[in-house]
Amino acid sequence: MEINLCMGCMREKKQPGPCPHCGFEEAVYEPSPHHLPPETVLNGKYIIGRVLGEGGFGITYLGWDINLELKVAIKEYYPNGFVTRQFTGSGNTVTILSGYRTEYFNKGLEKFVDEARRLAKFWGLPGIVAVKDYFPQNSTAYIVMEFVEGKTLKTLLRENNGYIPAAQVFDMMRPVMESLETVHEAGLIHRDISPDNIMVDVKGRVKLLDFGAARSFITDSEKSLSVMLKPGYAPEEQYRSRGKQGPWTDVYSLCATMYRAITGEVPLESLDRMAEDTIKRPSELGIVIDSHQEDALMKGMAVFQKDRYASIEELRIALFTKPEPEPAAIENKIWPETNVAPQTWAAPTNQTPIVQSATVPSKRNIWDEAYGHNEALREEYIKSSEPKTKKESMLHKAAEMVEQSGQKLGRKNLWDEIYGSKNGS
Repeated sequence: MEINLCMGCMREKKQPGPCPHCGFEEAVYEPSPHHLPPETVLNGKYIIGRVLGEGGFGITYLGWDINLELKVAIKEYYPNGFVTRQFTGSGNTVTILSGYRTEYFNKGLEKFVDEARRLAKFWGLPGIVAVKDYFPQNSTAYIVMEFVEGKTLKTLLRENNGYIPAAQVFDMMRPVMESLETVHEAGLIHRDISPDNIMVDVKGRVKLLDFGAARSFITDSEKSLSVMLKPGYAPEEQYRSRGKQGPWTDVYSLCATMYRAITGEVPLESLDRMAEDTIKRPSELGIVIDSHQEDALMKGMAVFQKDRYASIEELRIALFTKPEPEPAAIENKIWPETNVAPQTWAAPTNQTPIVQSATVPSKRNIWDEAYGHNEALREEYIKSSEPKTKKESMLHKAAEMVEQSGQKLGRKNLWDEIYGSKNGS
């Protein structure tokens, strides 16, 4: 089959030599010995291109769907240290290493297949890269995913002096949080959220890549975890063979990723924080950030699971719900219906309070009486035991003050001018 595609970008290439679109030149491309060579055809309909990335559990290739004529990403289950590749006349077979590795490989393969099937059901979630196909071949398995044109968050940060404003980061990550909530409800967790696994497309939309299909069985194995976990982004439970993982594990990694994007600094490793937690809040590093969002971010990065949010939903609500101001903070502000700011008008210095009763109406009542914004309170005041003559005197004085100042006064100013600033409300 003649292939007139660049294996670096999957765009049409009519002449040999470097690609006129991306500069990729297959003749000088040297993949690692265990990688599938470019132009390999899988499952009779997918062409393999260059390697996009490799982790402890698999290799991701650029691919081309021959039938749909569509660029895709293809992930091969290839747990490093458990298998080798033998290029033979019969294909690009994966050979499983003997002993306990065989059992671990098979368990991981089952997990890989199961998670591929479950993730395929989330097609259309805005913050997750969609899975469109799965198939076994070469004694292993492959997942076909949508290809996202863009840059990883890691690359984007490098191009923006290492950080992005806090408000922008939280807005970018909101679709990821909402999609993760749905994935978690189905019993899946990512376990490997970091700037490397977050893609930002050409329109600024963010998608989470590379769900770690085989993480759980590897965690229980004898294999060293230091190679697989990303320092700064993995919570302490991922370092322990008996560490309990769940949605809270993704909460930590997601918050650590946002911390890195906001501050420009990779968080201290969780194991080091267990001994002495000296991590600084973003505001201590001079970052402009809303206090309630900073509190939510730091709680999401709490060292121990019991101190963290238990779910992404709790984190999202804390980040995007502003706390109500304390009553004391609005005491001297305008009454909601008026849209008039408090005034600083003052009465003559020889003025004395006009009502010397032991029963003194509150600031809110006197303001409502003067401006007539609360009919229910007016009726309540009329039925009160306060002498009507005093009420009339009060309203008369209020009307004079309004006429003299030419505009409405705030509740506190009006009340103080009528009763004197030393009376309680």
